[in-house]
Amino acid sequence: MTKEEKLRYLNEVIYALKAAGIIRKQSDLANLMGIYPTSLSCAKAGREDYLTDTFVRRLKDLMEKYPDIVLPSEEAKRKQQGVFIPLETLSLYNSMAASIDRLTRLLEDEKRRTTKGA
Repeated sequence: MTKEEKLRYLNEVIYALKAAGIIRKQSDLANLMGIYPTSLSCAKAGREDYLTDTFVRRLKDLMEKYPDIVLPSEEAKRKQQGVFIPLETLSLYNSMAASIDRLTRLLEDEKRRTTKGA
């Protein structure tokens, strides 16, 4: 990755984690990454001795812990490919589908019980 790509990725991670309510400040991200807040500030300022491949690997490892969070660039790619469904919508859909399945089973069980008793 180029310096610009690393910096763009860092800024996207910060934006996405703030939007998801996981962090409020950069120091929260530094704590999650296990680094000093000053190191994060230096990386964010574009200092190449801080914005290293190891730093980016830590960011990627951290983001793997939050698979539901989609970075803005990833969201744009999904939209272009025509496979974009906001995660909130997908989560709601899955929850509704599970509820419908449970209700269907309950109704079928009740129908069997009333049929046997008749």
